[in-house]
Amino acid sequence: PDRSLQENSFLVNGTLTRERCTPGSKVVCYSGFSEAMSGTATNYAMMAHSKSMIMGTNDFCISVWFYTTDTGNHKTLVSMANREFDISLLSSSYSKKIRIYTRDSSGTLRPPDTGNEYQTNEWTHILVNYKGGTEKIVYINGEHDTTITGDNGLYNINPGTTDESGDGGNLHLGIRNYGGFSGAAVNTKIALLKIARSNVTEEGVRKIYQDEKALIDGDGECTIYGGGGVSDMAYDSSTDLFHVGTTSGRSDFR
Repeated sequence: PDRSLQENSFLVNGTLTRERCTPGSKVVCYSGFSEAMSGTATNYAMMAHSKSMIMGTNDFCISVWFYTTDTGNHKTLVSMANREFDISLLSSSYSKKIRIYTRDSSGTLRPPDTGNEYQTNEWTHILVNYKGGTEKIVYINGEHDTTITGDNGLYNINPGTTDESGDGGNLHLGIRNYGGFSGAAVNTKIALLKIARSNVTEEGVRKIYQDEKALIDGDGECTIYGGGGVSDMAYDSSTDLFHVGTTSGRSDFR
């Protein structure tokens, strides 16, 4: 869901798989992304053009988790239709880097890469702080990876309702749409995508990684038990637990 005032949520084209990130996890992920082949559909999720995605040169950030078993293909995690911004996994022929595309104010594509390679067969977190229209600060698994400045640090996220791609600022999950649907995130799972109109401190990035990793890998509760409204709640400072009650029972959160 889109949690901004726009309430412009992602819609699925084709069919995607929705499953737990790990057997005991309460967090779900999405996979099954693919390009159109003979007799098959194109599978991805899309959010239509939204005012909430017009960042200009202001600060914003993107946070997302991925799990891939594939290094033979270019794989798009999240992309605005004209690659106003785009985070993609490059194939092994491009050193398995993560590419942080943007377009600057003149429309020129800026395609810098991370410093480290991504890993296969494990959940990986990436957070990118886009800062002041001139800088991209990349964190992988809670640790600073690289700070991109100069020409490759430039961005101006100002999509129109139509652009070179013909689709304006449509936001895509698991595929890109510049020059036609391509770069599907094959053999890749995506979870917990967040885009916010602010930057995250280094301490905040570490906390996001540590908290979300525990939810993805473990069986920690992250949902309220039962249906209906919350009937009562209380915080116990001696145990650092927050108790939430519904008519069905009590949930405890740390």
